Amino acid sequence: MAHIVGIDIGADSIKAALFEGSLGRYNLKGFQEEVIPDGEEPLDERQDRALENLIGSLPKDTRSYVAYPYHKLSSKHVTLPFTDQKKVEQTLAFYIEDQIPFDIDEVILSHRVLEIKEKDTDIFLAVCPKNALQQNLDRLSAMNINPEMLPIDADLLGNCCTEDYEIIIDIGHSRVLCVLTKESKAILVRSLRHGVGQFHDVIREHH
Repeated sequence: MAHIVGIDIGADSIKAALFEGSLGRYNLKGFQEEVIPDGEEPLDERQDRALENLIGSLPKDTRSYVAYPYHKLSSKHVTLPFTDQKKVEQTLAFYIEDQIPFDIDEVILSHRVLEIKEKDTDIFLAVCPKNALQQNLDRLSAMNINPEMLPIDADLLGNCCTEDYEIIIDIGHSRVLCVLTKESKAILVRSLRHGVGQFHDVIREHH
């Protein structure tokens, strides 16, 4: 049997969903969680230690998909004045270049078509600095984790939706994600750099 694991690296714990199957058909086998230990070490070092513990408990040769944190990129809702999809691919980088605080050669663009109208194409665009992405991949590689895909964590929340328009609020330990979805696809994302951990700190200071 083949195994696939989806991994979410949080500030409080590492969470994983393990799937088992073959011939392209997989069933959910279970969930695992590894709490990140407290300590004076930097968060990323404590995360790595917890991630290594979790990976060590999985079957060998497990294929991995690791959620990429939204706060390490930015996203935009873009409308291009044409409908030809080849033209969209060819001109997107030039169209967006003056709207981002990076040189276009320093970023990776990933987009999803939201709607093709009579004369326009609406796009959900993610802009990720190459150096941040490479640092993430190097960090995983050091633990022998070579993910087949790095889906954006905020974008994955759209899979929880079933209605035409919905808002998903994901309250984490160190951040809050607010995601507007249409037909189970993220169309607008906002990230707040405060989470449950900060609330706990405030409560402790006043008691």
